[in-house]
Amino acid sequence: MKVGGRRGSSKPAASTNTTEASGKQPASSSAAPVGANNRRLMAEYKRLVKNPIDFIEAHPSETNFLEWHFCLSGSQAPYLGGKYHGILEFPEDFPMKPPRIKMLTPSGRFEINKRVCLSMSDYHAESWNPSWTVEKILIGLMSFMYEESTESIGSMLDTVANRKRMAEESQLFNMQNETYVQLFGGGEDGEGKKEAAEDGDNSNDDQHAEVDREMDDDDEDVCRFCLCPATASNPLVNPCECKGSGKWVHMECLRQWQKSVLMTQSTHPMYQSSIDEVCNICKKKFKNEYKPKSRRQQMMEWTGQELHGVIRKGNLIVPNRTESDKSKETMEK
Repeated sequence: MKVGGRRGSSKPAASTNTTEASGKQPASSSAAPVGANNRRLMAEYKRLVKNPIDFIEAHPSETNFLEWHFCLSGSQAPYLGGKYHGILEFPEDFPMKPPRIKMLTPSGRFEINKRVCLSMSDYHAESWNPSWTVEKILIGLMSFMYEESTESIGSMLDTVANRKRMAEESQLFNMQNETYVQLFGGGEDGEGKKEAAEDGDNSNDDQHAEVDREMDDDDEDVCRFCLCPATASNPLVNPCECKGSGKWVHMECLRQWQKSVLMTQSTHPMYQSSIDEVCNICKKKFKNEYKPKSRRQQMMEWTGQELHGVIRKGNLIVPNRTESDKSKETMEK
């Protein structure tokens, strides 16, 4: 994917056999099942290749599709001309949870090999929305890079002179990284994997072919979370006031995300939000039939009456030593 070329707005998809009340039913149920995270990422990659983002290039790892490498090309001082290599590490249950973001090239703006704290990163799983795409994440990261702020974990603010010097030295630094050279190339034009991406990787041919067929049909509606079409058992529904092609979501995807929100948010009401009840695009509350059950109802369904019966006001629920050690290791990374 070559840097340059501005992405156009998506065309609203129209369908005469789609209903908002009962959801869209497909002619067949041959689509991939919900939860196939690499299909979502594969579809995103093909879209990025087809419609590149200005000053941003991204490719999945050759050996792990959940690890993406990206290169931000500085277009503003003091990063002008710099090439900044970073990594997105997607969780197994993406897009229900956000990726981890790390920068590898010295910039004077981000700490190296440390997680960057953004509202779209794994530092804030409680505010994540699965409709946020790789494109949105990387554009947000670049925008944050140009801000003069050090309030975020993983960020810093070196002198302007040092940041200019690092921009000039960035490509030489990147050339020491074999993965960078393989994915982004070493010349000024940085062809990288452009040809391979446009021609289609030979791995996962069946999945590539299916994603290609879906993307070639511009009029087919897809879930804004998993980017898959409807199936007979999992129709698309319109839970809010959104219009156009972005209004659809699988009921199963919606419920899975609402459950994820419950599991990642604090148990203290003061720190809870209503993102699972309000669409992050149209900012309208979900229709009644698509609102999540109350926290109490959901917890009762998962834990049952037995656990509920032994809990008393003032009790603390704590993990065992093994889980505590795992949490400590995670926080220290």
